[in-house]
Amino acid sequence: MQVHRPTLAAIAAAFALPACGGDGDSPPMASQGALAFQSATPGATPFLGRLQVNGVDWQNVSAVAFTVANKTGAVSRPVHVRYEAAALLRKGFEGSAVVGTVKSTTVNNFHHNVDLAKTGFLAEFDTTIAGVKHVESQVGEIDTTGAVLQEWDFAKILSDYMTAEGDEPSLFIRPGIDWFHVNSSIYDPRDDSVIVSSRENFVIKLDYKTGKPLWILGDPLKYWYTFPSLRKLALTLDAGGLYPIGQHALSITSDGSLMLFDNGANSLNQPSGAPTGMTRAYSAVSKFTIDATNRLATMNWRFDNAKSIQSSYCSSAYEVSNKTMLVTYAIADGNSARLIGLGTDQKIAFDFNYPSLRCDTAWNALPIAFDALQYR
Repeated sequence: MQVHRPTLAAIAAAFALPACGGDGDSPPMASQGALAFQSATPGATPFLGRLQVNGVDWQNVSAVAFTVANKTGAVSRPVHVRYEAAALLRKGFEGSAVVGTVKSTTVNNFHHNVDLAKTGFLAEFDTTIAGVKHVESQVGEIDTTGAVLQEWDFAKILSDYMTAEGDEPSLFIRPGIDWFHVNSSIYDPRDDSVIVSSRENFVIKLDYKTGKPLWILGDPLKYWYTFPSLRKLALTLDAGGLYPIGQHALSITSDGSLMLFDNGANSLNQPSGAPTGMTRAYSAVSKFTIDATNRLATMNWRFDNAKSIQSSYCSSAYEVSNKTMLVTYAIADGNSARLIGLGTDQKIAFDFNYPSLRCDTAWNALPIAFDALQYR
């Protein structure tokens, strides 16, 4: 097999890798921006990996990372966030940078994703409200100045809902503990709603304006399903479909499906003795058609890579404008990151594999439409 030692300018034209660091599944840095592959530059520290394109090996691939743009290819609103503070950093390709902070007295810090929202950006926060710390259970929409446009506090939303339905919410909602672990949130303009991934529990849809829970898609073998009020919201999955477990990276695809990376990992922070749900020996990318009226979910597409790779945490899958896909296994079998370019026929166009410790190198990977760039 012929061995090459290229730069990655060609690959950068279609794919990019976003920022991450820290321990486990709560990266100290996540962004709607991305880290794009380029050849190494003076003073930069490249990471080396193995790339396979159309069956040809490319050894010792070097890459340098920098923040670029949001996943729609609209480079006019790039945004980057710092985990350790509620700080916003907007960076332009020409080197400009604008720094701001979230204008809230309750927000402590960002975590996980920043995604496009109704008018601004959806972000996940840790908060302190009335002296009580809330861990990874709040989503907010912010604009580019840091102003908070809308907030969804899942401790309050689910507590109010469960109480109204006759359940005891304190058995499920446990402030100060990572009981919810929100890791992805997206806006659905078709019905003015927000869809949120709770790694510990389920995928849940809320009305944008009122915060009313509309439906839940999740593993019925988990703790949440033991509560009648939450079970009432559950969608029934078609036979043969995979309930999402430990999922990340929600998105709405061009055909209107809900897509996510299904990690296959059970819950980590349920009460002692409570059911933690299924675990699979492989991870998959799944697309669902949702019939909210009849509370049905149909899996209409799945890529499981012959059930050959498990990435228990982090990871992502996003569609490119030509309906191809970038799949990222952040922790491929525990010791490496793998970025796979997937054709519409599920044939693998390239497979980039490089050493990684947990989520320290790969968190999510976003396709960047470089053809949308406007040069001035």
